[in-house]
Amino acid sequence: MDVGDWGKTAEQGWMPMNSGGADTMAAPSFVYTISCVAKMLGEPEDWLEELASMNLEPEDGCLGIIEDLDVPAEQLATVTAFTDAGIEALRELVAEAKRQSGGMGSEG
Repeated sequence: MDVGDWGKTAEQGWMPMNSGGADTMAAPSFVYTISCVAKMLGEPEDWLEELASMNLEPEDGCLGIIEDLDVPAEQLATVTAFTDAGIEALRELVAEAKRQSGGMGSEG
């Protein structure tokens, strides 16, 4: 049984969840950092970060990853990362931004 097959209830602790319903969705195996996605898409990281922060949520596949808890709270930093669905959503945002700016993308 995969880790994704387990759920937790207050009364029973960890237990298998329904493994075959139509409303189940496979959990992503990997996420890609904003730096990696910028290289994949050939776009500036800062611009992609701005697009993502204004338009994408965790349910879109855009996640914040905490890299280090051994720092004071005010120095706690996150790295933006994307699932495959998040990369596709970001790719669509990039295309829309380029259409709106006449093809100039991050420079326009």
